[in-house]
Amino acid sequence: MGSTLDIADPSQPLVLGSIELTNPGWGLQIVENLVYFTDYGRGLYIADLTDPTAPEVIGSLRLPPYSFQLSVSGPRVIVVDGTLGARVIDCSDPTDPKLLGTKTFLLNANGAAFDGDVAIFGLGNIRSNFGRIEVVDLSNVQSPLVSQIGTNGRAWNVDLFDEHALVADANAGITLVDLSDPTHPRRVGRADTAGEAMSVALDGKSAFVACSGAGVEVFNIEGWSPPVRIGAVDTPGHATGLALGKNGYLYVADALAGLAVIDAYDPTTPSHVGQIQFGDRAWEVAAVYPYAYVATGVFGLSVVDVSNPALPVQIGNIRHGGSVVYDVQVVGDIAYVCLSDGLWVVDVTDPRQPRELGYAEGYPTGFRISVHGEYAYQASDLAGLQIYEISDPTQPRRIGGDDTGGSAFGIASNDDHVVVSDYGSGLYVFRHQCPVTRFSSGVEAPAQEILLSAWPNPSRGAVRVTFEAPERSSGTVGVFDASGRRVRILAEGEFVAGMTAVSWDGHGDDGHPLRAVSTGPG
Repeated sequence: MGSTLDIADPSQPLVLGSIELTNPGWGLQIVENLVYFTDYGRGLYIADLTDPTAPEVIGSLRLPPYSFQLSVSGPRVIVVDGTLGARVIDCSDPTDPKLLGTKTFLLNANGAAFDGDVAIFGLGNIRSNFGRIEVVDLSNVQSPLVSQIGTNGRAWNVDLFDEHALVADANAGITLVDLSDPTHPRRVGRADTAGEAMSVALDGKSAFVACSGAGVEVFNIEGWSPPVRIGAVDTPGHATGLALGKNGYLYVADALAGLAVIDAYDPTTPSHVGQIQFGDRAWEVAAVYPYAYVATGVFGLSVVDVSNPALPVQIGNIRHGGSVVYDVQVVGDIAYVCLSDGLWVVDVTDPRQPRELGYAEGYPTGFRISVHGEYAYQASDLAGLQIYEISDPTQPRRIGGDDTGGSAFGIASNDDHVVVSDYGSGLYVFRHQCPVTRFSSGVEAPAQEILLSAWPNPSRGAVRVTFEAPERSSGTVGVFDASGRRVRILAEGEFVAGMTAVSWDGHGDDGHPLRAVSTGPG
């Protein structure tokens, strides 16, 4: 219960009015005739105190899982969740507060003070007897969340193909979601599975589903009609992850039974052809022929030669202290490894001798990973979506994230969006940290695509611009306003093929700073 008191006589305060709360109230701040307060398990509430004998709730915003202290500055409110982050909320209309964005930390956020664009957070973990104060610029806070939709069960993992997402929905089987309008996703089909649906892999016509103790089931999804079961094969263990390989082979992370190799050339009659065990359970797998890269828990990252499907052979292994390896994605000669406590980058140029390139500390517990361009996206349980910059694989760094309503267990990305499956609240659709920009390198010669990105985006200060040219060429890199007027030339001359990075300090050619800049939506 929240109460208003008459303290004209401080020795005898009198209760004037009250508001019933579902859970304990934690944070409270009064601004003129409004009171902002938090309800532990519910979120932010705003009440009108014009008549203190009858305070009335006029607005609220659900903020799972927890809401503790708050701070108000102008139309914005910060609410800390007592765990790993804080939410920034627009209360310019107190009857309709809206989430602007989320700021996450590596320590528990226990308190905040907010003034203008600057917020000061009190961070720390009581058990570790360690804490610190962190000052954050929130002038450009923006949530990357596009939309959210509930699924039929407990969303465990997800895969993308074209404009659709297929969700491994645990005990509810699989759920097909239409993302053609990402702001309004639609459930368009579902199917039951014999066991709990733990992971999915799509090839356009068929969906392969890891079904825990029931092995693998195959569904026809051609035309994106409701999925129809067309085949199944049992595995010796509990199928938790899978990856499509070359020549119709499927590689299955089979828990304590290791890696199972499935011949799925004919998806209606898949057959088990090979198996190999490890020192710990196999959680997930990535396939780049002739190798399978297996996330093998505390046993680390294991590399398996699958050139002979009937006789897979482990040829390499690397571990990261006592961290648990839950997932892996391989891009070129680099493996991006999802650890229980962060992101690990491994050079697999020689798969027999994988070696560490870099590591970035993250939140417990990172379960799955998806790499797109210069960013790695991680599904991190109660910490939701976490984002890492990987433009320099020797120095990956966590740059942000956003909350999901429960436990983020699965993730996938394509050129348009990042989707996260949350075990407690369904499917979340996010925009990329900074979308890849594609432009032509000329008009007379055949057009060639150049990939360009900038971070941070948007920005009120320095910006790092990176671009990848397909071949050695001459050109100019500059900043232009919306009307096409030149703001600043950053570099010109001859650029080598591959990735190039330049920096901009946020000033124009005249030396004056620009108020705010953005390379596009995101």
